[in-house]
Amino acid sequence: TVYAVEANGDPSDDFDTEREEGEVQYLIKWKGWSYIHSTWESEDSLQQQKVKGLKKLENFKKKEDEVKQCCEDK
Repeated sequence: TVYAVEANGDPSDDFDTEREEGEVQYLIKWKGWSYIHSTWESEDSLQQQKVKGLKKLENFKKKEDEVKQCCEDK
């Protein structure tokens, strides 16, 4: 298997092991990479990397908020 890390960069390069308390991270499955190469990323790191698909994250967060509100109303 050939990976294009040199050409595209390693998505984990900027990973901060000293993450801030309470920082939310999302498990990202990268296009063109197998699931074993999925990485945990914060929203800030995704925005800094200017990755495609941020709209999917926004939709996910919106849906998550709707579910939380629904559960709180019950």
